[in-house]
Amino acid sequence: MLARICLVSVLFTLMAAFPGCDSNSQVAKTDHDHDHGHSHEHASSRTLAEAFKSLEASQVTIKAAFEADKPDDAHGALHEVAHTLEEMEATAQKVLTSDEAKTAAKATLKTLFDAYGALDEVMHGGTGKKYVDVAKQIEESFEALKKIIPAE
Repeated sequence: MLARICLVSVLFTLMAAFPGCDSNSQVAKTDHDHDHGHSHEHASSRTLAEAFKSLEASQVTIKAAFEADKPDDAHGALHEVAHTLEEMEATAQKVLTSDEAKTAAKATLKTLFDAYGALDEVMHGGTGKKYVDVAKQIEESFEALKKIIPAE
């Protein structure tokens, strides 16, 4: 229970760090408020595998932007990642069958929240990290998720 409370706290903290939203997605959406100052739409009907594909696409954009020394080009993708990770955590807890898989997914998604949150923090004038500082964590987390997420 304490771990769940901590994760919710981390999610709300990260949602504050990722203030914008992209509502142009073609995915089915639902309006709701996360108590962080604004209402917006989020995808609600994607499978875990579909959400992971979206996460991979955002990662390609983020990595390319930082490698080209154009971090502002990653800003929208970083915001989308926050929402996708939130969606994936909720979906994983519903669809994964073993407690081990649920725990691994939660830990891996938290690692990604922390890594992407640190990148976004720098973009907002904070003391986050450079992409090179989190690249290995991101890559390892993606590999771990590939092992956890059931194929469609």
